[in-house]
This record gives sequence, C-alpha cells and structure tokens, in this order.
Amino acid sequence: MTIQKKLLVLVDGSDRAIQTVNYVKAFMPVDENTQIVLFHVFSGIPEAYRDIENNPTCADAVRQLKGISGTVD
Repeated sequence: MTIQKKLLVLVDGSDRAIQTVNYVKAFMPVDENTQIVLFHVFSGIPEAYRDIENNPTCADAVRQLKGISGTVD
C-alpha cells in the first residue's frame, strides 16, 4: 500500500500566489501518488474596485459588481 501525498495550495490571484504555484510546479515531484489542489480564495468584489465601494457616486457600479459576483449585501 502506497501513501498518497496531498498538497493544498491557497491562491488569491496575487503575484505572491502565482510565485508559489510556480515554485510548487518546479520543485514538487508529481507522480501517481501525489495530488495537488489549488484553492482559489475570492472575496466577492475584485480588489481593484474596493476603493469605490465607499464613494456615494459609485453606488450603482458597486451594486452591479455585487450582482455579477453573486455577493449578497
């Protein structure tokens, strides 16, 4: 009986997460006994739009973004 090796890698789209995935790809020996799972962490609204959330002139845009991402108020 062989022991299965499992590795969980959390990613969030950041540069650091991409570097981590590339590191795992380059240095982790992968065979039939190895399972690598990428878990993407998503917070609803893209980080680039966080600043507009508190701007009252952008209320419609924020509502639309929340509707697209499935985020509930």
